[in-house]
Amino acid sequence: CNLVWSAPKTLMIGWVDTIRICVIRKRNQIELQTRDVTEYLVDPIYTFQTDYYISGLGPLDDQLVLLGVPKEPDPETHKPQRPVISVADYKDCEFCEVTNETLNIRGYEAYTCNDYHLDMVIEENRFFIVSPKDIIVASPYDIDDRVDWLTRHGRFENAMSVLEEVGGKTT
Repeated sequence: CNLVWSAPKTLMIGWVDTIRICVIRKRNQIELQTRDVTEYLVDPIYTFQTDYYISGLGPLDDQLVLLGVPKEPDPETHKPQRPVISVADYKDCEFCEVTNETLNIRGYEAYTCNDYHLDMVIEENRFFIVSPKDIIVASPYDIDDRVDWLTRHGRFENAMSVLEEVGGKTT
């Protein structure tokens, strides 16, 4: 089970292959008078099933980051597949992957979803993927990263186009 606070009163829960987003709210006076209940209530607002066994969850602005292992083993070796890190939108009762990246982890064939861990520094949008043999640091790329990658790969015209789109400003 993975529990992560994405806001002071919003809890993300990842369990097996299901993600649940819950809001902690104070009960109204009518609810408090009619029953012998606690003052606060955990109210699930979104529930989604994924194609992965969940190893970790984290908030990224209005999206969520998911570290998981595909449910199905590799069809050729019958061993676990490489872990995946995904960024997804989850508002309006829909779970929509924006991007997903297969991770190159040493020894992944011998690991299960419980062998991986996702930690984060929320203020920096920096994520740490931890396995028994590797630690990977991930963060969203910015304009500087994009221009740097394009120039290192000799795509100078594309780099100029990116800079023109943002008015020549980088971070």
